[in-house]
Amino acid sequence: MTAKTHNNPVIEKKLIFVINSTFPSYSGGIENWLYNILKSIPEGYTVRILSIKKTNAQPFYDIPLNSKISVKQIVTLRSKKYYELLNKFPFRLIMFVEQIYWIIKATYKLVLDDSEIIVALHSIPTIIPCIIAKGMNRNKKVICSVRGVVGDDYLSMSKYFLAKIYMILEKFFLTKADKVLANGWDTKKYLLNIGIDSTVSPNGVDYKKFSKNYSVFNENSNHIRMLIEKQKGGAKLLVHVATLRGKIKGIEDVIYLASRIKKESQYLNEFYILFVGKGNSRPYKQIAEKLGVLNQCIFLGEIKKVERILHISDIVVCLFRGGGTSQAVIESMAAGKPIITWDTLFYSQIIQNNIHGLLIEKNNFSDMVKAIDKILSNHSLTHKLSKNAQKKAEWFDWTQVRKRLFNEINHV
Repeated sequence: MTAKTHNNPVIEKKLIFVINSTFPSYSGGIENWLYNILKSIPEGYTVRILSIKKTNAQPFYDIPLNSKISVKQIVTLRSKKYYELLNKFPFRLIMFVEQIYWIIKATYKLVLDDSEIIVALHSIPTIIPCIIAKGMNRNKKVICSVRGVVGDDYLSMSKYFLAKIYMILEKFFLTKADKVLANGWDTKKYLLNIGIDSTVSPNGVDYKKFSKNYSVFNENSNHIRMLIEKQKGGAKLLVHVATLRGKIKGIEDVIYLASRIKKESQYLNEFYILFVGKGNSRPYKQIAEKLGVLNQCIFLGEIKKVERILHISDIVVCLFRGGGTSQAVIESMAAGKPIITWDTLFYSQIIQNNIHGLLIEKNNFSDMVKAIDKILSNHSLTHKLSKNAQKKAEWFDWTQVRKRLFNEINHV
């Protein structure tokens, strides 16, 4: 614990977050969580971040670097501009070579670092150098924040062998950690099934920012302004926030939903689905064109001020999969928007059906269309869902999430 007396200076705990990405240049769920944790470090801590250096990249996040926060970076193949091209080789061989190199370099950095507590942001491969460093210096403590089911990407691509290897490694290294945090109650259940006890430390939301009513859209986007004008004429705007990547993000499902809405909706004559998230939209536009809904699917790319897009929407549709408390869902709740999603633990751990949103049987697109019609034609239901969701989202405000996290760190 931090000691503070009138005669002695404050003895600060040294903490290092280890993240296997090019943070702060890269944005994603883990990166966004870390950025919001760093916004307010409690007294008695100095924090370092160990990440991967990205050559000539501009930071996506404005990290408040000062005497309490610093960043250490490792140069790997991922630092180079040509990495993405190399990673297209069969079996993603370059990725595995790069990861092994990263583990070696990260282990070296952590062994030399004088931080008392290491926080690994996700399990495999991030936890590996942390546990090795702990083995070489018994005074170090390791906390692992598990961010969903490891190997999920490989499972979604039917690469079961690779997923199995990741899961075996995960269980082995998690048993060596001093504390395990889960990013949701579904992740906690998954960990319990493999014999790992954990404490839930969820994602959060800037409640004040997302609950604010933005009466005017100030962004310099003719595209958005055009959609707002169409909305005034009766068109409805649906939003889906997720990276354009793989089946796990549900992009293809949302495009298919658009085709079903077009055919089956009794209420929507004109609608647009706004896809917010980075990634290559070309293959998804091709799918939309084949299904006859290219004009209804609008790919906006990565947007920093997501709250403004949420506030012009009529409904938020969440069809992505994954593990943990989804930040996109929590932000939509804080924005006071009606949410429609699948009835799975990933969503039901946050949303109670017909109270905070509507939960639909997984892959039942016909009922999904009916639910959308139900919300848009029932203003009292929309109001109830929105207000209840917004009230629940307050519990996930970053100030509360941060406080609970450092309470766990204090007791490691």
